[in-house]
Amino acid sequence: MTPLTRYILVQTPGWLCLALLLWWAAYNDWIAAWTAALIMAGWILKDAALYPLCKPGFETGPAIGPGALVGRQAKVITALTPEGQIRLNGEFWNARSHDNETISPGQRIRITGTDGLTLIVEPAG
Repeated sequence: MTPLTRYILVQTPGWLCLALLLWWAAYNDWIAAWTAALIMAGWILKDAALYPLCKPGFETGPAIGPGALVGRQAKVITALTPEGQIRLNGEFWNARSHDNETISPGQRIRITGTDGLTLIVEPAG
């Protein structure tokens, strides 16, 4: 779902309440129908003008946790026989080779999955 769709879904109940209130005021001759339409248009324009300021709040953040690392490449620190440690962006992670094969230190690997906080890896390339 896009940020614009989320923003519109959040604004819609307010638009409906305002439209109902303005209809009721116009129906009871408290305000002219054109005044109600002008207020409604102004309200929607106000929301459109504020959207760029609100957009960051409606964007989804990056995926988090070990699952977000799938597909990334890293470097083996301690031999994976089949378990060991890898380094990814300065962080050390426990890893296990995909086929229980030995992967030597210094070799580049690709993360293929997770098992809890242990990353499942295979040699890159």
